[in-house]
Amino acid sequence: MIERLLDSVILIDHFNGISKATRFISGLDPSKTAISVISRAEILVGFDADSLEKPKALLDQFTLFNIDKATADKAAALRREHGWKLPDAFQAALAVIAGVKLCTRNTKDFHPATHSLWKYPTDLNADSGIRNELISRLVMDQLKEREAVKDLFLKERQTLETDPC
Repeated sequence: MIERLLDSVILIDHFNGISKATRFISGLDPSKTAISVISRAEILVGFDADSLEKPKALLDQFTLFNIDKATADKAAALRREHGWKLPDAFQAALAVIAGVKLCTRNTKDFHPATHSLWKYPTDLNADSGIRNELISRLVMDQLKEREAVKDLFLKERQTLETDPC
């Protein structure tokens, strides 16, 4: 029996190399966990066509919740009520209709006081360092990119000095 709908943000964290998200996902029972067609699309769009094997293998372990008329109607009502973006409203609607917890760390849209249906993995909240880890990775990537550009510039300069034509 499905107990939880895993939100895209946790999967995205996993694929971005956030170890806390990876540990969290690894600890889930796939037979009790679902993802939505929205999450599947949001995850797969982040990969090149030639690198889809690993993400699909992980996603295929989970039950896939599809969107039907009842879900669309509920999502529309939730969007009107809470002002959520449509993908968030669909995630919430799927969880409500299935009677499962929406497992997310998105407390901006799914505030804990709003509804008892949301589940927030305590070791994945924004205050636990995930945001800082992502920023650190971004800064390191930018520094590496700058170094690569600098190296390229120096090589080009050397080439021009030795052979100006």
